[in-house]
Amino acid sequence: MELENIVANTVYLKARESRAKGKSKKWRHMLQFPHISQCLYLKEGLDLDFHQLCEIEPIGKKLFQEYCLINSKLKQLIEFLQASEEYESSIDSERPEKAKLVVAQYLMIEDKESLFKDVVSFETIEDARRMSVTGPTHSVFSQCAKEIRNYLKGQPFDKYLKSHFFKRYLQQ
Repeated sequence: MELENIVANTVYLKARESRAKGKSKKWRHMLQFPHISQCLYLKEGLDLDFHQLCEIEPIGKKLFQEYCLINSKLKQLIEFLQASEEYESSIDSERPEKAKLVVAQYLMIEDKESLFKDVVSFETIEDARRMSVTGPTHSVFSQCAKEIRNYLKGQPFDKYLKSHFFKRYLQQ
């Protein structure tokens, strides 16, 4: 019994020792991203489509969201898109409450700082409000989300393509 303990402890110490001796440095070196200057040529070979780059590809979507979160105006739009996705994936019994929360938090355009009044049409907002009260279905906020995505495809996407977030995307 005591011999087994000694052998187990020795094996454990050897394993810890070999891990610290250089394997982590080797793996760290292998997993490093190449320098950004080595990746800029990839931009010419990519299809720079908003839908593909910022909605389908998970890393591209995450980096675009991070880019938008540093801008207070775009942050509100991204948070709405996330809330509407959460609403769409919720179960039917939770939808009425979540719809009220989304409307109260994002679609009350009386707020002077709301960007929605410049991006989403007033009729679309009113339709979403009405549908959220009468009977929340799966597609209550889909038209609002569509108009927001159309807005994000324009100038925000062009600025993203010139940002360091897009350069980080190219490094992968």
